[in-house]
Amino acid sequence: MKPNKVESITAELLAQALEALLKRDERNTCQHEETHREGFIWEACDGCQCRWSDDRNPKPKWVDPPEWTEAYRILNLYRKNKK
Repeated sequence: MKPNKVESITAELLAQALEALLKRDERNTCQHEETHREGFIWEACDGCQCRWSDDRNPKPKWVDPPEWTEAYRILNLYRKNKK
């Protein structure tokens, strides 16, 4: 996977590197999927320990970062054109 020269970098190598980067970033970003209740109004994330209160700052709905969306768009475009 490591090219010897700059000229040998291909779109395939770039796609592989982008996929690996996305996989690592998704694995290391808490999306607050697993939570538990703490008392009457608190909800806490099991992964990162963030806390939200039902009355003042409820747990936000997860939205993928725009960089992930763009990276997946580029990868899908590459795969479509590769065929």
